[in-house]
Amino acid sequence: MNSQKISDLEKLLNSLENIIKEARLAIAKSQPPTHLIESFKSHIDDLAKIFILTESDLELEHKKYIYSNIAKFVKDKIDNQNNSLDVCLKAVYSLCGETDAQLVDIGVYNSQTDQIIAALKAVIMSIRIHYTKTDVVDTYSLQTEIIVLMSRDGNPKITRIEEEVSWDDLPSEVRHSFFKEDRNSVSFQIYPQE
Repeated sequence: MNSQKISDLEKLLNSLENIIKEARLAIAKSQPPTHLIESFKSHIDDLAKIFILTESDLELEHKKYIYSNIAKFVKDKIDNQNNSLDVCLKAVYSLCGETDAQLVDIGVYNSQTDQIIAALKAVIMSIRIHYTKTDVVDTYSLQTEIIVLMSRDGNPKITRIEEEVSWDDLPSEVRHSFFKEDRNSVSFQIYPQE
């Protein structure tokens, strides 16, 4: 969450605290706090907007995190440390068809990026993201699966980057699938695009 959103949230929470204090005083004096109801409603709407924006920030951070893991793999295993992580990340965004301007407009797209994209298209068969429920409450497995053709025998090699994430760190679409659809796992293929 950026500093402006934090500042806005702090101001809003201070306003809500003042409204609650005024309401308590009115109730203590046996007066109905009707004049505060409209003010409270407008602040609740503002609070909801901030939480919606915060949710989208968290989703963006989650996407960045996944793409960064893929870019690290590309840099280490496919590009052999020839280019910076930023160049590899830009190539991964392009390969996966990412269009979010908050992600793709960062960094410089250059001829090295094109070379990496060509190399990735030659060896990467697929990239999938898997979320799976674990036995621990509110903990989920996040697995980034990259299937590449790089072995001399021509057989695909599967690399899995695994970690645990909390419920709060899951994208809203994944939480919806776990909660509303009662699924045990959710998977997405990000390359090639389905």
